[in-house]
Amino acid sequence: MAGNRVNKVASHNGNNHEKEIIEILNNQLHFKVESDKENVDIIITDSSNKPVSGEIKTCQKWQRNSKGTFRHGRFILDIEQDKYLKEHNGVYIFGVFDQVYKTFQLRIIPANNIEFKRAINWIRLFKKDSE
Repeated sequence: MAGNRVNKVASHNGNNHEKEIIEILNNQLHFKVESDKENVDIIITDSSNKPVSGEIKTCQKWQRNSKGTFRHGRFILDIEQDKYLKEHNGVYIFGVFDQVYKTFQLRIIPANNIEFKRAINWIRLFKKDSE
């Protein structure tokens, strides 16, 4: 039963973080963002006017594990989304959030530069920024 509650909380937090990232993409990075829930989360267009498929993935900076200790949060990837992004030269938009649920770090990485793994520790993708 605890797993269902955790999944609901994670899904709720993910949806809220996704909205925050879309605001950052629109207002701070000046991308044009459109929804594309059929294949991926969004289509982003930058100043070059070339639309790119994007998948938003979020995680917490620190996450409590089943033993009550903390570990770095992980991004959970989906194999079908990964294939789609790679076939369409899409990007992942990774967002890490702190305990106050505000954006801690944001990174846009071409999907073709990511080796697929079901779960990826955020430190692996943000190594230079976190040191």
